[in-house]
Amino acid sequence: MVLGWVLYYLFVVTFDLPKDLEQAKMQFSMLQNGSLIWPVIGFSACLLPTIWFVSRGIEEGIEKLNVVLMPLLFVIFIGLLIYAMTLESMPKALHFLFNFEIQKIDFKVVMDALGQMFFSLSLGVGTIITYSAFTPKKENLFKSSLFIVLPGILISLIAGVMIFTFVFEYHADVSQGPGLVFISLPLTFAKMGMSGQIVSLFFFMALVFAGITSTVSLIEPLALYLINRFNFSRLQASLWIGVVVYVLGVLVILSMNERYAKFLSFAHKSVFGWLDFITSSFLMPLGGLFSVLFIGWILNKKRSFLATKHFFNANAFKAWHFSVRFIAPVVILAIFILQFK
Repeated sequence: MVLGWVLYYLFVVTFDLPKDLEQAKMQFSMLQNGSLIWPVIGFSACLLPTIWFVSRGIEEGIEKLNVVLMPLLFVIFIGLLIYAMTLESMPKALHFLFNFEIQKIDFKVVMDALGQMFFSLSLGVGTIITYSAFTPKKENLFKSSLFIVLPGILISLIAGVMIFTFVFEYHADVSQGPGLVFISLPLTFAKMGMSGQIVSLFFFMALVFAGITSTVSLIEPLALYLINRFNFSRLQASLWIGVVVYVLGVLVILSMNERYAKFLSFAHKSVFGWLDFITSSFLMPLGGLFSVLFIGWILNKKRSFLATKHFFNANAFKAWHFSVRFIAPVVILAIFILQFK
């Protein structure tokens, strides 16, 4: 649904950037509460290529997709960062992001950071396990993990510096949540003049690229489960998942619209609220917890060592195994419990 919003902003709002804050808010409000045509079109336009890439398999689908889109995403972000470096607010953005105030770091901040790390890497949903099953046995998974984490951190830092430079340059609100992307930034792009449309085009294009690669990764584990458990063909699995996701997606779109929200709410939460709550608060943390408990306490230790001996020596394996058995479960439980406080 959110990716559908991004697509709408890419093709519609980019060419009609808001002239003031009220128009920016109205554009976002109309997308949520106005006609259902654009939200459904945007959602459909994102889901169809996702299902198509999943139906193509790992090598012909997401592998080729990432080979093209991830470098493009990086190039676009680097280009936007270079543009941001020409603006006077870059030092203010750097100070806002990296000014270190140790007195503000408490246990909750640390747990929030760990939780963000947990969710940004899509841990607990089977994505990494699915892709690791396709890697050669002698593949150095430790190095592969670094190639996943480090570029992710780099992209996040580039995006943060670039976005907040734009925000501070044009005095937008930095604390709007989703409104930062869909209200503050379009208004910021509008204030850039003629170059604003170009920056807006590339910014939302980068978000679409990032979103498509993520949605394909999230659907792939479920497709493989249907293929292996129920002997579905990859096309059948992809189509069934597409139908279920489409129905849920349309319900979410309706639940975000004021005209239908009262019919699709329960216990003060919309369909979107419940899906978000169940997924982020229960399924992902519990998935991660069960994974580390299985690896640390159920899977044969010798088997784990044999699977990791190509990149872990004996001492490194002991440290890793201790972390999986004792440290990781405690951290995940802490994240799980603290989110309800």
